[in-house]
Amino acid sequence: MMRNRADRRRRARGGVALGLGMIAGLLGLVGAPGPARALSDAVVHDIYTGLAISGFDPVSYFTDGAPQIGQARFEVEHAGVFWRFVNEGNLAAFLAAPAIYMPAYGGYSALSVAAGVPAAGIPEIFAIRNDRLFLFASEAQRTEWLQDPEIYVFDADRNWPELERGLAH
Repeated sequence: MMRNRADRRRRARGGVALGLGMIAGLLGLVGAPGPARALSDAVVHDIYTGLAISGFDPVSYFTDGAPQIGQARFEVEHAGVFWRFVNEGNLAAFLAAPAIYMPAYGGYSALSVAAGVPAAGIPEIFAIRNDRLFLFASEAQRTEWLQDPEIYVFDADRNWPELERGLAH
């Protein structure tokens, strides 16, 4: 009789654990990549959602001339962060050539990178020059950068490899 009760308790505990494991799996709590494991600081992203450039569609800067907020159903992980798009076409364009659409310097401010400092850019403050998307930490930075973009791009391109190595991947 003791053996049966002990067996029933073991089975009951196993069933509860199995049930909780199934619920956690269905909710995406088990086996889902966590932010500390999946995200790269080489691309500016929201630390809570993992979204690059605040969820704006990087292709929309080029197609619409302004950032458009992407949709969760058109989301992809690339370069250690999550990108959203307004439609399937923009998602396909990005997947075909991500280097074209990703912001320069991982979304860090182009002027800050030129100065040797990786400060996050603000997605709504941007410029497109020579088919490259540049973000800035303020409107004042963007204004300064636009006065001599060639020299700032030269300096930022030179500084970025070292700065990027210092960021977690």
